[in-house]
Amino acid sequence: FAFSDSRKFADNKVGLAIALATTHSPTQSQDNGLWGWSKNANFGNAWTPNGISVFSNSSLLTRNTASAVLQFKPSADVDVAVDALLINFRDQGIKRGFIEA
Repeated sequence: FAFSDSRKFADNKVGLAIALATTHSPTQSQDNGLWGWSKNANFGNAWTPNGISVFSNSSLLTRNTASAVLQFKPSADVDVAVDALLINFRDQGIKRGFIEA
C-alpha cells in the first residue's frame, strides 16, 4: 500500500506534501554446511567432514513509513522547508534445522 498527496495553500505561499507506505514481505531461505574436516582411516586417510548442518529460515519483514514536508515561501528571497520521516521496521523469523556430528 502506498499513498501520497501534495497541496498548496495561502495563495501558493504554503505547501504540504505527505506520503504513507506499508510493506509486508515474507522470505524463505536454506542454509547447508559441512564442518570439521579430518583424515578418516576408514576411507584411506581421505579428508572427510566431521559434521553437517541443515537449516531452513522463515521470516516476515514489516515496514510502515510516513513522511511529510511543509514549505513556506512568502517571497522570492525566503524559502523555508521542514520535513519529517517516521519508519517502523520489524524483521522477525524462525530458524529450524539440525547439526549432526
